[in-house]
Amino acid sequence: MDKSTPERQNVDLVHEQLRGAILRGEYKPGEELQQVPLAEELGVSRTPLREAFRLLQREGLLEASPNRSYRVTAFSAADLEELYVTFLPLQALAIRLTIPQLESEDIATMHGDLAQMDHYAQAHDIEAWERPHRDFHRRLIQHAGRRVVDLLDELSDHAGRYRRVYLEGTSYGFDAAAAEHREILAACREGAEDTAAARLANHLAHTAFDVLGMADETYEPHALKTALAVAEQPLAP
Repeated sequence: MDKSTPERQNVDLVHEQLRGAILRGEYKPGEELQQVPLAEELGVSRTPLREAFRLLQREGLLEASPNRSYRVTAFSAADLEELYVTFLPLQALAIRLTIPQLESEDIATMHGDLAQMDHYAQAHDIEAWERPHRDFHRRLIQHAGRRVVDLLDELSDHAGRYRRVYLEGTSYGFDAAAAEHREILAACREGAEDTAAARLANHLAHTAFDVLGMADETYEPHALKTALAVAEQPLAP
């Protein structure tokens, strides 16, 4: 069916609404989504809702149950580690590709992103803080190529579910993030690609290690440590 048809538009709209709600934590990990009341709430038939469910399942945000219902994918230490094992090395590559193409206007814009984050952090407004935070991180990798940027956007969305646990579950999350963001931007301004890549990888790993510790103190993230070591490795001259 053509994407311009009302039914296709309904699928896209429902998908984006549900995806955003899951990523924001409005639907909790493990929560079952009931098709009939949800279709009524969204004002759509069950056909586009089921298609949206399948798209979200393909992305890993929903999982099907034997009774044909769907649940929001639960958090797990193994899933978090797998996510960041993919995320860290690709982020390190992307920032290395981006730094040579950054201009002074880009650096100034990222300083503005940090100022906005500081403002919202003081109010402890996580939802508002997420907007400039996402913009800042996307600018760091903006010149890595469309496929890389699109993949990192999706991985960042998934990481954001866990990041909210980090920011809400600790008193020092905003402060630690702010200091690390400033260090990353300083390396970008200096054109220090290896330093920026290492700082970005450590910044992302900081969140992953902290959330893993909160989720399961006994979990040993061998793969994550390996991925961090790969991301930190300077490029050969």
